[in-house]
Amino acid sequence: MNLIKRERIKEMESMVEEKGRYSAESIRISRARFGLKGLDHFSNRSRALANDTLYFLRQYYFFHDTNDPEKKTLYRRNIETKYYRAIIKSEYPNEKKEAAIKILDELFVRLKALGSTIPTIMKFTDSYKDIGYSVCAQQIVLAICNTFMSHLKLIQNYHSDLREWNKATENRRRPKPSRPGLPRYIGKKVKGERVGKWKAIYPS
Repeated sequence: MNLIKRERIKEMESMVEEKGRYSAESIRISRARFGLKGLDHFSNRSRALANDTLYFLRQYYFFHDTNDPEKKTLYRRNIETKYYRAIIKSEYPNEKKEAAIKILDELFVRLKALGSTIPTIMKFTDSYKDIGYSVCAQQIVLAICNTFMSHLKLIQNYHSDLREWNKATENRRRPKPSRPGLPRYIGKKVKGERVGKWKAIYPS
């Protein structure tokens, strides 16, 4: 349908007001009847923030996953170039900058509490600010963090299962199970840049 009927809106509102009740409605909007430029721009900005967050997480993962000193230096430099600079150049108070830099340094020691620490870092980036609504931007970052943590758990389970798999002699003659990959960037590359859209998340 193109629009929600007024009667349906009242019914949805009454359902939401009731304790423990939730309602969702799918709306299909005709391009001929509605200007989608704002929504189009917003979904593009959402994709940019999602990919920036994913890049941040991937660089830390690769840093911890390798024992090669040169690669560790590369991944560290990638993070410092993009995120340390964003923090230092920002107009936030020095206290918030210092807290964010401390998080960056701690993540080099161990990846932990991603859901509560990563939004603190991402709010310094241009892609976070471009969303224009911090609550929505935070939800986009958290969605990527949750997806990434699910993949980390999947990889952890893979290594656990692989140890059991290697114990069976007959398995050694079979192809080794493939390791799950990390989440991929959203959108296609066109002329060296990512294009595409991603979801917008409004918590209320």
